[in-house]
Amino acid sequence: PRAMASKAGSKLRQKEGKEGDEERVHVVVRIRPPVRQDEKFGDGSEALQVDRERNLLWLLSKADEPKERGAHKTKQYVFDRVLGKESTQLDVWNAAAENVVKSAMEGYVGCLMCYGQTGAGKTYTLGSEAQGNEGVVLRAFNYMFERASEER
Repeated sequence: PRAMASKAGSKLRQKEGKEGDEERVHVVVRIRPPVRQDEKFGDGSEALQVDRERNLLWLLSKADEPKERGAHKTKQYVFDRVLGKESTQLDVWNAAAENVVKSAMEGYVGCLMCYGQTGAGKTYTLGSEAQGNEGVVLRAFNYMFERASEER
């Protein structure tokens, strides 16, 4: 999985939820489809399980792996948003980047960070130029230039 953290200035719209919620760092995780053998347990069984409604992610361990002292076999993580393996570039834009770019255009500081191991899809998520699958950076530039031309 790759994690995308985004933070936008204090004037972000209140639609996010609790008051003050818009000022904190939001962590969005996007899961790519498993491609290596060590990411699968066998026929269709994957090491990561997702509950998109509750934004939960479970990291499962194989039954034959030795448990470390005090460690649980299954680890659970909660994020602001979990995007499954079927998620699109537009889903990433909507979940992690759009509000940051909007706030930046209003004069606030915003940051979008993409983190993950080699081969997790960071370059694809941020920099894809494929038509219909544009990455976050291209979408951000398009958004900024469209808004700027509308305001002229």
